[in-house]
Amino acid sequence: MDPDKASDYEEVKKLLLHEFKLSLAALLEKFNLLQRNADETYTLYGNRLMSVLTYYVDNRKAKTHEQLMLLLMCDRIKSTPSRAALQHVLSLENKADDGWLKPSALLEALDMYYDTHSSSDKPKTVQSAISNVTGGTTESVQANVPQTKIAQGAPGNF
Repeated sequence: MDPDKASDYEEVKKLLLHEFKLSLAALLEKFNLLQRNADETYTLYGNRLMSVLTYYVDNRKAKTHEQLMLLLMCDRIKSTPSRAALQHVLSLENKADDGWLKPSALLEALDMYYDTHSSSDKPKTVQSAISNVTGGTTESVQANVPQTKIAQGAPGNF
């Protein structure tokens, strides 16, 4: 590290986080699992919790009370889906402007995932997806699909 930057807190923090690869998910997990050590005071324990949570919230760019509430709700929702569904959501979050999906986008992504995947996380076939949309029947879909007759022996027909 450049000695001139060694006295800059933000630079040191950035270097350490990069070195130890502390992701936002790891910070949230650390916050949720952090335990008080037997030899530490509750004041020190509280300070450790606040430090991890502050860093997490700052990096999630939650600047207002409302944004914090939405972030906490979204994090709670993301603790419930299957591993494959969560990976799908995380891939979408990587593309988001501020690194996380707001509730409407998160819920829509999860609903879409589970509409197109079975309970074993395998993609559904087109037929089963149509059945889900039409309430179990394909008659209404088939009635709306134009039926064309192909003239036998016409040019272009094989």
